[in-house]
Amino acid sequence: MGLCVGIEEAMRISILLASILSLSGSAWSQAVKIATFEVDATPPIGSPLAYDPVKAFDVPLSCRGVVIVGDGKPVVICAVDWIGIGLGGQTEFKAGLAKAAGTTPDRVAVHTLHQHDAPRCNFSADKLLEPHGISGTVFNVDHARKVIRDAAAAIRNALQDAPIATHYGIGRGIVEKVASNRRILGPDGKVLYIRWTATRSPKIRAFPAGTIDPELKMLTFWNGTQCLAAITWYATHPQSFYRTGMPTPDFPGLARNTRQSATSVPHIHFNGAGGNIGAGKWNDGSKKNRQILTDRVAAGMSKAWEATKKHPLSATDVDWGVVPVVLPLAEHLDRNKLRQTLADPKQKNSTRFFAAKNLELIARHRRGETIGISCLTIGHARVLHLPGELFVEYQLNAQKLRPDLFVAMAAYGDYAPGYIGTEIAYGQGGYETSPGASKTSPKIEGVLIGAVKKLLDVRHVSEGPVLGHITSNSAMIWARCSHPGMYGLVVREGTGPGTKVLKQASDERDNCVVWELRGLRPGTRYQYAIEDAGKQLIANHSFTTLPAGGLDTVRIGFASCANEDKGSAEVWRQMHAADPHAVVLLGDTPYIDSTTLSFQRRRYAEFARAEGFKELVRSRSLYSTWDDHDIGRNDTDGNLKHKENARRAFTEYRPQPSYGDGQRGIYTKFRRGGVEVFLLDARYFAGTEPSPFDKDQPSLLGAEQWKWLLRELNASTAPFKILASGMVWNGAVRPGKKDHWGTYPHERKALLEFIGREKISGVVLVGGDIHRTRVLRHQTTSLAGYEIPELITSPVHDGVIANMDVPHPALIHDSGEPNTCLIISADTKAKPAKLIARFINKDGRAFYETEYTRNQLSPAIN
Repeated sequence: MGLCVGIEEAMRISILLASILSLSGSAWSQAVKIATFEVDATPPIGSPLAYDPVKAFDVPLSCRGVVIVGDGKPVVICAVDWIGIGLGGQTEFKAGLAKAAGTTPDRVAVHTLHQHDAPRCNFSADKLLEPHGISGTVFNVDHARKVIRDAAAAIRNALQDAPIATHYGIGRGIVEKVASNRRILGPDGKVLYIRWTATRSPKIRAFPAGTIDPELKMLTFWNGTQCLAAITWYATHPQSFYRTGMPTPDFPGLARNTRQSATSVPHIHFNGAGGNIGAGKWNDGSKKNRQILTDRVAAGMSKAWEATKKHPLSATDVDWGVVPVVLPLAEHLDRNKLRQTLADPKQKNSTRFFAAKNLELIARHRRGETIGISCLTIGHARVLHLPGELFVEYQLNAQKLRPDLFVAMAAYGDYAPGYIGTEIAYGQGGYETSPGASKTSPKIEGVLIGAVKKLLDVRHVSEGPVLGHITSNSAMIWARCSHPGMYGLVVREGTGPGTKVLKQASDERDNCVVWELRGLRPGTRYQYAIEDAGKQLIANHSFTTLPAGGLDTVRIGFASCANEDKGSAEVWRQMHAADPHAVVLLGDTPYIDSTTLSFQRRRYAEFARAEGFKELVRSRSLYSTWDDHDIGRNDTDGNLKHKENARRAFTEYRPQPSYGDGQRGIYTKFRRGGVEVFLLDARYFAGTEPSPFDKDQPSLLGAEQWKWLLRELNASTAPFKILASGMVWNGAVRPGKKDHWGTYPHERKALLEFIGREKISGVVLVGGDIHRTRVLRHQTTSLAGYEIPELITSPVHDGVIANMDVPHPALIHDSGEPNTCLIISADTKAKPAKLIARFINKDGRAFYETEYTRNQLSPAIN
């Protein structure tokens, strides 16, 4: 019996071990491994660089990259500190690295930094030089192949003990005073000046920076808290000065080296679409500028590092896509002339090399051979790999196509096509699109953008839909589309025939569209879908119009101070579960802290995609005001420069029944059942004009907003009237903070006196901003005729501010609870009508609740 039990136990243990091993194997197959490599790529003394032979050494050049191993074949991305690798150079590099990594060449991307005191590489062009006895005169062929062999060996070694990457991180950092557009257009739309990488003319340097991408992008891989690799992208020509005969990675490579030393993390840097970008506005060619530019790029890298947000990583988050394209070549390429140049011994060897390169380009085109445009997917990140000296507009366009994703671009892949301009650029003149510089035709734009769209899986509706203002017979629906064009909103009741409303999306409004529906039936549920040219893009959403007689009971959610983080997402989900009839954002939703229009738009778009929030507002009306961070600066008033950009972005991204006076401000109002909400703008006008109540004091709301508020408040028939402001209504805030109603006591007093004089009942004050939950009952009977409550809800995120716990005689409740929102319910069927305020956290728990009756909020009773 004992022996039998032992055998049975052994069998159970065996089965258990097999299960564990099986499970471990499954888990292991889902892991991602990261292997980094770096080898020296500096050619020896006497070797040709792009323009001069090597006569001395400065800073070593490198060939470095990362191998990403998931469930599929590995992916290799590699950056070489050379000026360019084209045609046969690309073929041999990819083949060598692919073999070492155990993958295929189409899953390898090889790019160059493109600094000019560096070699070039094109084996197929060099092969055409062999019959003429000049092989190896333009670049050191043997050394180039040695670099490939060394890199391959480094990959094999790195893969032997490649660590698992548990997370990936994405970050962005603005690079200041480095990039500027090289092409300065005149009044006729033609290129007037070329602002070279080093520009000595103060007149040309003085022109604006022009179209650039100031952001440096960073993708990192992590094993827990240990960073395994940092990859960066930034678009600019990377020369400070050159023609020294000393190889150098110049300022982008030096910045990369600086950050690698500072972090002890392997750094790989790629040049973005910098074909028409250089440092010319900031660089006159002085040698001291190399370090200055280095420090500025390194600072951008540091910002991106600090801004990095990590996400879990598994093999399902990794993907690789390739779209093969045939590059349309320029008409000026003439085979016969190129053959003559190649055979002419009187020509410079470099001239004959370029003729050989162009002959190879033509041959490839005639054979219909394709070049792969590829995209690496890492979770929410997309990294595009493109050829040539690409114009920055391609990079900016790719980001605009998928603003919901982190999109980086590495250009300077296959170097053979030279400069690749936009379609319009070829008619503008200038060096970059001249026959000597560009070997592609204007049709290249359509080819490359088409490939990018495929790789990015472009969705036509990138943000939304959002349900805006709704009444018993009308509704507003907002969405942001991926590109300009006519879009249709199809609305149907039940299974009945749909009605289509067309609306144009345009760049002018950042492709934001608001469909306004009229003639709807009261109290009716409608289904809606968004179409593009008959193709359904968004479907299975619905809304219900208000009943003709209004709502007897109503719920409205209020929130302020939110990020696109996990805690905020849970709050939105809890608000969703509370089933509000409307959602009110009180400001700092989102945090922007800039008045740059493009940045404002980007942050609104990112917030519109926030988890939990986007689901909440698809079928519940969204109303908003703003506070300091979303108008553009912490604690700001209306004297903020370029605040009109903030207003423009707000009006594009937030569907409201009205926006201030139509030209200034964003104040508005709406009603649900027995509650009318007045959304005040306490930022746009603040401090910009004298108060209408005391000419010697500044106004908070401005004269026009005051006229509107007093008129509409007096006309309101709602039992309860909520005055919602981004800032708080009292002065009990941290020391030094002045952006609150307590700074404008003359206007607060005037409001209370108006309420008392006109006998306006049911007023409740709501605010946010201060990162605490607070409830106050103000002693306002002598002015307003009754005690007016103030409800402060903040924050949706987890950033509680401890020193906002400031005493106040009217204070009833204070808590530093993170991840909170406010649900206000009103029941007008109750006798007397009542209003209930419930503060809930991310778990759905009501941590404080208070109730007010209409009698308590009425001067007739008190």
